[in-house]
Amino acid sequence: MNKMLKIGFLMVLLVTAGYFFGRICHQVGQEYGLFLAPGGELLILLLRFFIAAVALAVTAGLVAGLFRPLSMAFLAFALSAVAILAGWEISWISGIMIVIYLLASCVYAASVAKDMRERIKVSETSSRVGQEMLLVALALVFCGSFYGGFSDQIKREGFTIPEQYIQTLEQQIEGPIGALIPEIMREQVLNNFRESFQNILGGFVDDMLEPYEPYIPVAFALAILLTLATLLRFLSWLPLFFLTAIYALLRALHFTKVEYQTVEVERLVLD
Repeated sequence: MNKMLKIGFLMVLLVTAGYFFGRICHQVGQEYGLFLAPGGELLILLLRFFIAAVALAVTAGLVAGLFRPLSMAFLAFALSAVAILAGWEISWISGIMIVIYLLASCVYAASVAKDMRERIKVSETSSRVGQEMLLVALALVFCGSFYGGFSDQIKREGFTIPEQYIQTLEQQIEGPIGALIPEIMREQVLNNFRESFQNILGGFVDDMLEPYEPYIPVAFALAILLTLATLLRFLSWLPLFFLTAIYALLRALHFTKVEYQTVEVERLVLD
């Protein structure tokens, strides 16, 4: 296969992974409420994020390890950044997040290239140099999409405590109260209690938090970022595992080859 076709093929893989990641970001911006009331749908969304992040990290590793000159890798990452935007949306938040991704990916490519130059033998572990930084950047982009959707909702409607939390607290208080009320009056009293509790507590908390509403999305986004960054750190071995298998397959298919070079080395010795 022609070398340019191989470059184009790998570039398409990176751009496709970028677009898929962008679609996940778009979904998070639309369904940010899942993080406020965790459930099965949130687990599915997070699973899709991890799949997209690993796919992007693996294709980024291939590009960083195989594209030379380095400017070719930078071009590929720039195209993947455009693909993320195409899958997500164009806004000031997405623009900032994409610049962060692009900077992180270019630093990653330069780090991989430097590590490969300094090695005597080819090793797939070069692709791991700087990869944690790239994964954290992807987590930051993900949290940026959450922040964008959540902050827009607060600007439109203000912040309200999710009903699920109020109901949980209400049920914890309702039990002891119901045990003290005669059975003949219990249902009527508890119905009045539920209605008053939701109105009073919900209104009180909402009024108390109103001055801090602009900071609430930031606090949630930071909490999600710390959680995702920790999880990605534990899963950072996955991209290297897939890269090792893919590099072996590419060699078997003669898509890549090992090139041997003789290099003159200068040393200072005693005369």
